[in-house]
Amino acid sequence: MCYEAYMFKVEQHIVGLCLEYLRIASLLRQQLYNSYPLPVIRTHQEECQKLEEYLGLHQLYSVVNSVVISRMCGSSSSLRASHALLKEGLDAWCPALISFAVQHCEASSVLLRRQLFSPPALLKLPKIYEFLFKFNYHRPCERCDEPVPHPLLCLICGAVVCDTDRNNKGKYHYVQHSYHCGGSHGLFLAINQTITVVVRGPRVMKWDSLYLDIILQ
Repeated sequence: MCYEAYMFKVEQHIVGLCLEYLRIASLLRQQLYNSYPLPVIRTHQEECQKLEEYLGLHQLYSVVNSVVISRMCGSSSSLRASHALLKEGLDAWCPALISFAVQHCEASSVLLRRQLFSPPALLKLPKIYEFLFKFNYHRPCERCDEPVPHPLLCLICGAVVCDTDRNNKGKYHYVQHSYHCGGSHGLFLAINQTITVVVRGPRVMKWDSLYLDIILQ
């Protein structure tokens, strides 16, 4: 195998290991810190670079020269790392890593473990519907902070929103929440009616949800 093909294979493997972490970190930043909307990613090749920019990783590089990092992370074939460039990066990175390991033995042991990241998943619901009903019945709406007569539970983040449209413009609170939480996509459970509500952009679909407890009620 030629050197260029080998380097491309190594690069793809590293990107594959990092992508799951970058995706979860981006979702956490958007959800927990009400950050900017997630970037628009048109092709699979630019996903890693777009997520790095969204997380501001290029602003945090201190161990390796930022110029080296920007050249190593380039998506264009002309910007992929050469042998000399990799050596330059390793020469800057390894001494700092060794120094960190000597000073912080317990923390450095984490680097030797294989980190497993679970992919994003929907909210886990209890088997008995009564638990779900009692827990969410008195929670206020996230949008208007008022009691909710007909609460809808977001199955993505766990927020409770209502079906109120105060301005009569068709912009219900759960639809507005779907734009903020899922980028115009949302999945909700209407707690009082046990109906699943699917939001996809301007379209809203409702499906009957057969939710039975242990005694089939």
